[in-house]
Amino acid sequence: MKKLLLIILVLGLFFASCEKKIPPVIEIQGIKQDTTNAIIEISVTGGNEEITEVGVNIGSQHGIATMKGDKWLAVVSDLKPNSLHQAKAYVTTSEEGTIYSDTALSFKTYAVIDYDGNGYYAVQIGDQLWLQSNLKVTHYRDGTPIPEVTDSLAWGKLTTGAYCSFQNDTAISNVYGLLYNWWAAFGKEHNLAPEGWRVANDTDWYQLWLYLGGDKSGGKIKEKGYNHWLEPNSGATNSTGFTALGAGMRWVVLDNNKSAPIVEKNVHLKNTNSTWKQWLNFKKVTMFWTDKWLPDINMYRIIIFANDDDNFHTTYGTQSNSGCSIRLIKE
Repeated sequence: MKKLLLIILVLGLFFASCEKKIPPVIEIQGIKQDTTNAIIEISVTGGNEEITEVGVNIGSQHGIATMKGDKWLAVVSDLKPNSLHQAKAYVTTSEEGTIYSDTALSFKTYAVIDYDGNGYYAVQIGDQLWLQSNLKVTHYRDGTPIPEVTDSLAWGKLTTGAYCSFQNDTAISNVYGLLYNWWAAFGKEHNLAPEGWRVANDTDWYQLWLYLGGDKSGGKIKEKGYNHWLEPNSGATNSTGFTALGAGMRWVVLDNNKSAPIVEKNVHLKNTNSTWKQWLNFKKVTMFWTDKWLPDINMYRIIIFANDDDNFHTTYGTQSNSGCSIRLIKE
């Protein structure tokens, strides 16, 4: 009887040792990137082989993953900013060696991260490097909060920096960016651009205007289609990659329920509606601040792109407490 039990035990151990080894399945679940680093979440499922290492390769860069709860996380550093990358995960087992994920996951590192952690891509246009989306930071570079002002009369009386979302709707500003008054853009007390970047000034816009061919080059700036512009979105090609969206603007509502208008060459551009409004031209125009004071109209120059023409408008001005968009440029 003892011999029989011993034989059964030996056979059991033999067959157990002969059990077919099954390698695990590896897959990238997600990537969180900044300008030069990426955190990759890796899923390793199934299989019965002993795992000796999990990691990811991104070009020539390599990261070994560690378990965080029920997830494998790998950190890869020293990536090139504002660039496309491909990540491919791998798992090494004692039996199979190294097994790679079936597919690579593509992603792009950001050109810059603002104080709030918002990431932005950039595009080279001539000798200039522009952000491809409007600014939406709520703090200055030094961490000082920029006041959010939602009340129309309070906004019109400001003489210091402030921001708002169009119609005070954050769902809009998440896509189109925030609207800022002139003091937030160019006030001397604070700087809202991250290190190495600045708010595009009048000289920057003039260089872009000149490079693209002058007044009839607005279509090269505007995003194509009608997702973020109303028809006809004339001439829009976005051939530069600048990707201007119809973010609208905030006008100054005065105590008499009138708005301070935009001015072109001393001609007041009145609201076409029967009543004056503070929120105007959403998906019809986008307006960008410059630092240029226009003494003949006592206003600051703004750059305008519109849905009904392909112009690069440079002859308009508005009051410093209007709400316009901001684009950054690399210093």
